[in-house]
Amino acid sequence: MDATEKRKRTVTDVLTRAFERWTPTPFVIAVILTIIVMALALIYTDAGIPKVFEAWGKGLTGLLAFMTQISLAIMFGHVLAHTRRAQRALLMVSNLPKTAIQAYIMVTVFSSFATIVQWALGLIVGAVLAKAVAFSLKQRGVKVDFPLLIAGAYSGFIFAGLAYNGTIPLTSATGGSFVEAALGRIVDLSETVFTVYNMTALVLLLVLMPLLLAWLRPRVKPDEISNLAQESAAAEEQFDSTIENPTDHLEKKRFLTTVLGIFLATYLVFHFLHNGFSLSLDIVNWIMLTCILFMVSSPVELMHLIKKAASSVGDVLIQFPLYAGILGILSSTGLVVVLSDFFISVSTPATLPFIAFIVAGVVNFSVPSAGAQFALQGPIFIDTAVRLGVDPAAVIMGISYGDTWTNLLQPFFALPLLAIAGLHVRTIFKYTFPVFLLSGVILGSTMLWWGASL
Repeated sequence: MDATEKRKRTVTDVLTRAFERWTPTPFVIAVILTIIVMALALIYTDAGIPKVFEAWGKGLTGLLAFMTQISLAIMFGHVLAHTRRAQRALLMVSNLPKTAIQAYIMVTVFSSFATIVQWALGLIVGAVLAKAVAFSLKQRGVKVDFPLLIAGAYSGFIFAGLAYNGTIPLTSATGGSFVEAALGRIVDLSETVFTVYNMTALVLLLVLMPLLLAWLRPRVKPDEISNLAQESAAAEEQFDSTIENPTDHLEKKRFLTTVLGIFLATYLVFHFLHNGFSLSLDIVNWIMLTCILFMVSSPVELMHLIKKAASSVGDVLIQFPLYAGILGILSSTGLVVVLSDFFISVSTPATLPFIAFIVAGVVNFSVPSAGAQFALQGPIFIDTAVRLGVDPAAVIMGISYGDTWTNLLQPFFALPLLAIAGLHVRTIFKYTFPVFLLSGVILGSTMLWWGASL
């Protein structure tokens, strides 16, 4: 074993021990963040205890729609992965990697491209593929680290802030948004996503990130894949399909699910005809449900899979209200303004995009929703950009970068993927931390380059 490999193992071992010892469960993190944000609001704003608790209580319901969307995404992804037809298709794709290194790279790249198409799609598809690949390699006697595969699938989520479907650049390019009200115009995607700065960062991450994760692979015997992973890769799902009475012809035949699938497919066709290739989390969910309806053999199979998938949404249902409460405190007490003003006061025209990137990364720990974060920070930074003569597009992408960057260190968007994988958050963060460092250098350097050219 050479010195480089020993150093790499030492660093990896230290990170592993640190995360396993000091990383709480996602629910505990949400509670701790709630306490911290409450304390900061009391210290740095004029809000008293009654106002802070009122803001928190009213905010608890603020993400119910989003919580439902994410829960459906988890459930539909779980169901889709467990249909018998999907199992056969995944088996074919999962057989492509012949070695563990090929598996780490393929899952990471596949998840990255899926995220570029639609960010929620990347989370679900990445987890499903990682599980299938892990099981396929295990069947062939190839040792693979399942948490590293899932970390690769989640790391692809970094592209949510760089792609055309990113919430922040899409909001800026949409008429009627606060961006248009502040600037008197929209900020087209050609000014944000499709710039040489952003495309350079995107390509660098797409090349270097899979290589980094492959380099981080353990040299010792990797962890066995979880029971859930083995379960998910089973060839067939068992349910009662015996025809015994007239209603069984409706419940255990394909007719009704196919009809409903045709209805949903028709709606989607009209949606794309009227709106172009416009994707949202809702549309992605209905696309997944449409696929499910065409892939299941009957309503009985569908409900069997739905019931099995229902347990995977528990974490989301208990944690999202806490994050919504945090958002309520930040928005109602003005704490985000206090935090942002501190960083803005030390910026210059050349460094403002970089400062926006750092501030967004910090605030993202408490406000992980890109839309909510942009609504809170966007007006402040856009106004500052106008006063300093800085291109607002650079600041907008700085916020988008920061929002997606620190997702690699907090569990909010990891919940759907971890629910499907059946893993604890600490098992993947020991790998996403190095990706966090790499992406921080690339995205931070891009913001400094962009700022220096203004």
